[in-house]
Amino acid sequence: MEGATTLLTPLKMAKFRFINTKIWEDQYFSNLSANEKLLFIYFISNSLTTVAGTYEITMRRILFDSGIKEEEITKILEKFRKDEKVFYEGGWIFVVNFAKNQQPNPTMRIGVEKEIANLPPHIKPKIEKRFKDCGFFNKEPKTKNKTPKKSSETHYPNGNPRFAASGAELKENGRLKYLGQATLPKNGVFNP
Repeated sequence: MEGATTLLTPLKMAKFRFINTKIWEDQYFSNLSANEKLLFIYFISNSLTTVAGTYEITMRRILFDSGIKEEEITKILEKFRKDEKVFYEGGWIFVVNFAKNQQPNPTMRIGVEKEIANLPPHIKPKIEKRFKDCGFFNKEPKTKNKTPKKSSETHYPNGNPRFAASGAELKENGRLKYLGQATLPKNGVFNP
């Protein structure tokens, strides 16, 4: 359709990191200095974090993002290493309990395993050991006790199968399927 406005466009999935508010009640965290708290929260929430809590980052980036001097960052990283909370080795960060404090589920475990598998050889064995030591792979994932829908039970937005077939989302078996691109004519009226 010429001159049509796109309603649905593919978007890059945003990463969200949730920080449990109980962190402020945690004995270890509450005893940290202001800059130590800032760096700890930075390490668990910056844009480079992964589902495994492992990522490559330069000291220059940490300096720029935090505004803390390199000397102090080095001291803080050494403290975190001694306390076995965060490790910085070979330009890689590993937040020890990052994945453990997430809601484990089968999809997340697959993501963690993929992240570990893609680590460079010089860092991979150390991080694998840390994951085993913290018991992450021993935790049972939380699953909801829902009876799966039969494939014949399909949900259409607004109850209209024509709407779904015209390019909107189709929900089937609890999953969303993208069926194409819906468009809106110049007059702004959607008529499937």
